[in-house]
Amino acid sequence: MSKTKFVNVIVVRDAALQIPQNVPAWELPILEAVHTTVTVTGESLFDREPPAAEDEFVRLRTKYGRSENEDGSKGLPFVEAVYGQHGIGIGRLRDAIKAATVEESTEDLLGAATA
Repeated sequence: MSKTKFVNVIVVRDAALQIPQNVPAWELPILEAVHTTVTVTGESLFDREPPAAEDEFVRLRTKYGRSENEDGSKGLPFVEAVYGQHGIGIGRLRDAIKAATVEESTEDLLGAATA
């Protein structure tokens, strides 16, 4: 079983709206690209198998959408702006997911394998 590192953040949309969120660690750079002020308030581990990078890339693209260029036209999806496009972006996201995944040991404290 794996555990996944999550970060607790407060996203400041404006002076009156501060939104607490708990997101997977690899999602933090995207939040920081989308919002002007993101404050990390803590971390936690959850019993959760890591997602496939390809599926997570699609989820993040859908969740955060695209940036907007200075002329008002749509720019890159935020996930691609942060991690890169196509195979490179998926590979970098895969690395970020792996870095946020903690494998639980299958040995007890005395070093004997557990079932």
